[in-house]
Amino acid sequence: MTNHLRPLTLGLALAAATLAPALAGPAQKAEPAPAAQVASRGAPLDLRQIESRLYEQGYHRISHLQMQDGLYAARALDDEDRPVFLGVSAGTGHVTQAIPLD
Repeated sequence: MTNHLRPLTLGLALAAATLAPALAGPAQKAEPAPAAQVASRGAPLDLRQIESRLYEQGYHRISHLQMQDGLYAARALDDEDRPVFLGVSAGTGHVTQAIPLD
């Protein structure tokens, strides 16, 4: 191949690679959310239920439990008696974030 045709061939190859996904067809539909995620979008658990779930997960001396931006926030001691700040799912009561306060 001559040197003056090489840039043209490379340009056509890049164009084909760029356009191929667009020509392949419409994008796939998103899969529906799993049942556990759908269930967590319902009414939030109340404070007693959240506190109970935290005890079940090994946290104790739970305090400052309150709803913030759709999540519960609390302070507690973990299973090794270290103070932590918790982010808790309002729908399931599972800890989504535990930040050490030491």
